[in-house]
Amino acid sequence: MNAAKNLLSSREKCDLFELADKVCSETRSLIVTFCDAKYGHLLDNWLCSLRRLGTLPVLVVALDQTTKEKLESLRVPALLLEAGESLSKIWSLRAIVIHELVAAGFTVTHSDIDAVWLKSPMAMLEKIDADIVSSQGTVHPKAVHSVWGHVLCYGFIQFRPTPITAALLQELAEVARDNLPGAKPFDDQRSLNERLLAMDMNWSVRAPYRIPFRDTSFTCSPSPIVGTSTGGETQMRVVVLPHASVQRVPNDLERSEEIYVRHPLSGKSVGDTERSLRENGCWFLP
Repeated sequence: MNAAKNLLSSREKCDLFELADKVCSETRSLIVTFCDAKYGHLLDNWLCSLRRLGTLPVLVVALDQTTKEKLESLRVPALLLEAGESLSKIWSLRAIVIHELVAAGFTVTHSDIDAVWLKSPMAMLEKIDADIVSSQGTVHPKAVHSVWGHVLCYGFIQFRPTPITAALLQELAEVARDNLPGAKPFDDQRSLNERLLAMDMNWSVRAPYRIPFRDTSFTCSPSPIVGTSTGGETQMRVVVLPHASVQRVPNDLERSEEIYVRHPLSGKSVGDTERSLRENGCWFLP
């Protein structure tokens, strides 16, 4: 990996596309996650949750050699792209890799390894007509939440290979690539939400309810929240899944049978995340 600018080399792009083709040659749709050795135990649990649901087209971007070798031993498709331990650099790499795949014609479902699959959401996603289908975040970034009342979460999100999606992702990838020392660290979730805000999204929210969060709350709906851009020549259609489908904050308003993926909030340490997953019925390792 070209650490100076977080660019993928020609060889890395070739390896990425070759591996993606092997993972999903017929459907051109794949699930992508990113992980390093520090979070290897959580990756094991995430992969276990997927195996329970059958064979799914998964590609793991290994952020270090240890993880790559481990995945090879498990016969899990993996590409080595080292990014160091900085979250900003990892998020930059994530934005660039997802852009490359979508621009090459792949539908990319990105899932964090602490977004644990209880039921497969793929059939649900396939029924939705949109350029981007996202899970719901809480209040980050605050500037967007203050306007919309909700935000998109990068922890579970699907990008379709449409021209307007590829163009938006190229913008994010360029911001990630050109992130200069001393500048505000790159955050793909913040950048995506702020870019959509600038596109003057018009949101349709049916039967809204609010979930308390810290000193505020965020707006949810039992139905998908549908947004269309009003700025620009081409409209972008974005669908935010019901919070109950990909649940970020456990609550008493939503039924457990509605949940496909649990992505419970936790502290930043591996131990905190594992503890939160266990407490929320998301731990499947023996």
